[in-house]
Order: sequence, then C-alpha cells, then structure tokens
Amino acid sequence: MANLTVTHAPNDWEMANGNVILSLYDTFQWGGQHAIRFFGTDGVTILNEIRQNPNIVGYTHFDLQKLITNQMSLPSNPEGNNPSTQLNLADGAIFDYKYEYGFYLFNNWLSPASQFPLPLKTAINGRKAYYDVDWTVSPYIPTISDAGVANQADIRQPAVTDKNIYPTRLMSTYTTTPSWAVASLVIHPVKTMEASYETLSWLNGWNDGTPVPQATYNGINGFLFAPFDSAGASLGEFQIVNTTTTGGGPDVAFNDSIAPTGDFRMIGVKVGPTNNTTLDSLVDLDHYYVAPFAYSQDPDVSIVPLVIGDAYRYQIIPPECKDYDVIQMAWINSFGNFDYFDFQKKNVRTDAISRNNYNPTPESWSSTNVTISTYTRGKTTFSTEVVENQTATTRYISEDDSQYLKNLYRAPSAFCRFAGDTTWTPVILTSNAWTEKTVKNQNRRLFQHEISFNIAWNPQIQNG
Repeated sequence: MANLTVTHAPNDWEMANGNVILSLYDTFQWGGQHAIRFFGTDGVTILNEIRQNPNIVGYTHFDLQKLITNQMSLPSNPEGNNPSTQLNLADGAIFDYKYEYGFYLFNNWLSPASQFPLPLKTAINGRKAYYDVDWTVSPYIPTISDAGVANQADIRQPAVTDKNIYPTRLMSTYTTTPSWAVASLVIHPVKTMEASYETLSWLNGWNDGTPVPQATYNGINGFLFAPFDSAGASLGEFQIVNTTTTGGGPDVAFNDSIAPTGDFRMIGVKVGPTNNTTLDSLVDLDHYYVAPFAYSQDPDVSIVPLVIGDAYRYQIIPPECKDYDVIQMAWINSFGNFDYFDFQKKNVRTDAISRNNYNPTPESWSSTNVTISTYTRGKTTFSTEVVENQTATTRYISEDDSQYLKNLYRAPSAFCRFAGDTTWTPVILTSNAWTEKTVKNQNRRLFQHEISFNIAWNPQIQNG
C-alpha cells in the first residue's frame, strides 16, 4: 500500500497563470495511482479529481493551474463590480481553494489522515514567468506588530499594479506632505489627467508577524487621501472606509475585524480625478496621495490609523496645446485587475465595411404585362457588416512609460473610454507587436507608441 508524503505544495498565495505544483512521493513504491481532489473553500464539494501514475522514481507532480483558472474570471468593468460605489472587490480575480491527496486501491479512494484539516489556499488571477514554480506574496502583505513604528506598519505593501515599474521616492523628497505620512514612507509617482478614471487595488489583509499570511486578524480598514492645489496648499485630507456600504468589506461596520476571504481578499479604490467623487469636487487639484490604512487588534499598538501600504502620488498633467481628444485605455494587468493610460495624441477612426450582394430577378411576372420599374434594383445588398477600427497615439513618453505599456499589449482584455464618455467600451486589440523603446536602441529619451483596436461590438445595420 502507498505511503504518500508531500514534497512540494502550492504556496498559501499563488499566481494562477503559471505552474501551481503539488508533488507527492510514495515511500513504499507501491506503484498504484495517486490522486488529488480539488475543492472550493468548503472542502466538501469536489470540483475536480485527477488520477496519475507515479513516475519511475515514485513521484507524482500535479499542476493545479487549469483547475484554479477554470474557477476564475476576468473583471468585466474597469469601474469595479459595483460602479456606483467608491470601492470594489476582486470580481473573480481571486479564488480560495482546498485540495486532498490520496491513492486508489482496487478502485477505492484512500486518503492519509495526516493532511486534515485541509489547508486553505488562495490564488490570484495574475501571471508569472514560465520558469517560476512558486510566487512570493510577502511583498504584498504588510506586518503590524508590537514593534510597529509611529503612524505606519512595520512592513508596508505596494498595490497590485504594474505601475510599480516606475522608480520610487521617499516622502522626504517632496515639499507637500500629508499629515499621516512619515519621511521614510515609500512613494510611487504616477501621472494622470484631469478627466481620467482610475482604480488602484491592494491585497486585503495584514499579518501580525507570523509567517502565514492567512493568520491575519483583519484587513484594510480604509484609504487615506491627501490632495493639494497648484500652490502646494492642502485641499483637505479625507478617508474612504472599507465596509460593505462603500463597496468593499467584509466589515459591515468600520473596524469589525472580520477576516477577509474570497473576493474580499483584493480591494480596489477609485483614485481618478473624475471617478473619485471627492477629488472630482475639488478646485485647482494639482496632485494627491493615496495609501491604505488599518488599526492593529493589539492593544499595545497605537490606536491611530497605521499606514500599511506604500503611497501613490498622482500628478495631474494638463493637455498639451492642440491635443486630440483623449482616449483612455484600461486593461487587465499582470495581477488580474485593471491598469490605465491616457492616449492624448493623434487618433483615427475608420469603418471596415463588408457587403453581401445578390442579383434578384427585376421583371414582374405576376400581372397581365411583363414590366420593369425604374426603381427596381438589379444588384442588391442582402447584409452589411461594419467593424469600427481605431488607432490611438501616446504623448512623448519615458522609457519607464514604454515598459509599463507592454502590459497593455499583453492584456487578455481591454476597454477604452472616449473623451466625454462616462462608460467604458470593450475593445479587441489588433496591435500584435510591442517594440521595446529605450534610450540605447532609439538614441533618444522620449518615445511614442501607437495602438490599434476594434470596438468589440459591431454596429447594427439593417438587412436588405
């Protein structure tokens, strides 16, 4: 009879798109089939089962990637799963699962008791390099402990965005400083435009210094905002609390201390100058900071809100003279949620039209005389299909911007928002190549990118 041991298990947090390996070893070299059963969070309802013969040295290696991704979906709206609220959940971009391993003896399932209770695992609908078997979540989970410093957690987390490619700075390098920020706070400088819509997502949770991220007692309690005008004067700091009322949760009331699970494990907040309702109401908004905060459940730690994440500094860039109408793109980033970019230079719309024609009989044969009306068509269009094509061009951008846009070309789903629109239009990217543009290979410091796409819905046309 087999004696199964786990030689490699998926991490507690994993990227779903890439190898997610469970390896078993039979110390007795029994030779029968090894198997795994795949569950959701209940650990009861079997979603899938895989049987496999061990290899020549007694090991079986199961890749859970397809099992996990089959339970996930891409977010369907850049404004979040609830566009009317200021926060939004993961919307299919996170999946909690359990698995059980065992073997079959005379077609009877046998499972080692040592694996119970089944461990809870979490997968993010992001992607990792083909050579990465394991993904490390620790940079994205903050730590709050008794040793926490004033106003901020021991270890803070960046947002789950590809904007992290941009070089960071410390708060001490800026002249405008939020009341909640210390000089050593890490700042991610990014750019946006006055009419832009944007969201920013964080993994919802923190730990108390224990090695297992699931040992968190609570999640993000809210988000801190600090807007400033063009003279550097504060426009009034504000918070958005993370509760079910604002679109987040799982806390129903502020600081309920309910441990996040499922879609609650990733929280997005509207941070655009237009789709964030408070920012949209401000006059002469020049730049602003945003960061997540939480309260520790340890009474020995200060009860003031602790900044548990890096801060993002959004600088509003004005339109250039004689600019085209801005086209804003939104796409699924490498973490499974949305990133954004404004294309403010030349854009062109074209319609690709195809027609199906036929030649009807022009004569009238049903009356006393054979006649042909001057209005009778010969060749007639039976049906028409129109595909709306669009090109959009960036301003002159930096090498970092160019690297950031690579993720748009690789995105499995994209949307656009035309100037003046309050809704997003799904699109199909037709640009099939991204060209790396660097100072070395372009012999200049600023570059432009042009992207082409089709509107995902064809216009309705009457049949002939």
